[in-house]
Amino acid sequence: MVAVNDDWFDNAECRGESTELFYQPDWEGKDGGAPPPWTPAPALAICDRMMDGARDLGWRVPEHFDADWSVRPDYNVDQPRHPFRPYGATPGHAFEWARLVLTLRAAHPTPDWFLEAAERLVETAWADAWDVERGGLVYTTDTDGEPVVCERFHWVACEAALAAWALHRATADPRWASMYAVAMGFLREHHVIEENPGAWWHELSETNRRIELTWVGSPDVYHALQAVILPSLELAPGIAAAVRSASVAD
Repeated sequence: MVAVNDDWFDNAECRGESTELFYQPDWEGKDGGAPPPWTPAPALAICDRMMDGARDLGWRVPEHFDADWSVRPDYNVDQPRHPFRPYGATPGHAFEWARLVLTLRAAHPTPDWFLEAAERLVETAWADAWDVERGGLVYTTDTDGEPVVCERFHWVACEAALAAWALHRATADPRWASMYAVAMGFLREHHVIEENPGAWWHELSETNRRIELTWVGSPDVYHALQAVILPSLELAPGIAAAVRSASVAD
């Protein structure tokens, strides 16, 4: 998808990976309430493009592209904390893509290599981002996996937990259950605000102190919502269908 500037004109020099992620509400298709005629073909094409790009970068998701969809690895190198288009790779997006690929795979025929792709994405993102000394997942790395922005955002930990949940659902491999427990434990210890039920702290410093450097307040509620709801469901048909069924039952 193409980014736009403040006047809503196409910015052909900036095409972003993160905008592809927001196609995800339609990926559950007719089971999630999408109007007919619905086909998984666009979702498959998007996943195929992104998995190919990640494989070419050592299983790190490419974030920024030019008008010809060539990767721009140095985009915003001078703005590593850009709130929407930060420089480098974002491990949280790798976790998210892995989960979405597995959701699509559970609901529709997909290429055989999508499962391996999801595993490699999560393995690489966790190895790059997890701070083994202090705990927590860094926000961004360069394309070689070296940390760039070391603050921790709640949504990255949420997506790490959900990717581990999805891989455990898909493979029954106990290592993914262990990763899920670590990510959720970190969320409970550092991001959940116990004195205010339902609230969370969005951003932490490199030493896991509460800060507001890149964002203010508690944005991106859907990550927290999914982290609470999805582990109680199967991979397919997904959250939209589950919510829709509950609404009908009520």
